[in-house]
This record gives sequence, C-alpha cells and structure tokens, in this order.
Amino acid sequence: MLETRRKLLNAALSTNMIGFLVGSSIVVLVLSFQGALFWGLSAHNNKRVTASYVACGIHAFIFTIQCVVTTVVVKSKEDVIDTYAAYEYIPDSGYADNVNITNISINASPLGYQATIPTADI
Repeated sequence: MLETRRKLLNAALSTNMIGFLVGSSIVVLVLSFQGALFWGLSAHNNKRVTASYVACGIHAFIFTIQCVVTTVVVKSKEDVIDTYAAYEYIPDSGYADNVNITNISINASPLGYQATIPTADI
C-alpha cells in the first residue's frame, strides 16, 4: 500500500505544488520571526525607539498571520494530496453525457491533435 501511495504522490503534480507552498510558507514564517526579533532587540540600542517598536509590531503581525497560514497548510496538505491523487481514478459515471465528455477532452488535449485536427502544411 505504501508503494501504491508513493506512485500516486509522484504522479500528481499537486504534490510538488503543495511541497512548494509548505516550504515557502515556512521560509516566510522564519523570515518574519527574524525581522520581529531584530527590530525588537534593536529598539533598545536605537535612538528611534518608536520606529523600531512599530517595525517589530508589523513583523510580529506578519508572523502571527503566517503562523495561521502555515498551520492550515501543513494540517490540510495530506487531504489535498489524497484528493488530487484520487481524481485520476474516479470515473465520471454520474454524468449522462459521459462518452461525449470523454471524447471532447481527449480530442481537445494537445496530445490528441495529431490525428483528430487537420492541419495546413506551411
């Protein structure tokens, strides 16, 4: 079962996008924490204490929002990956025009252009 799951995860393009989203959200989380920490510590040794505290507050606000976003993304990544992986195996039997939809989607794809659409020789 684990091997089947790996094949599903590797076949779905959404896994790469989810991984990129998780990674970039963690990077933004770390950078916003570093910014808040820097401005908070530099407020003690700076002549413009108010500006430093405002910058620290802005970075702390960004850090808080990013904590929520990162938590939601990390908790829901498995559900999103499983959902997209399952779409490849769910048949469209609920539709009345199942055959027509399938034929249109095959002919409309760039891979189906070879024999179905006449082309002009240039």
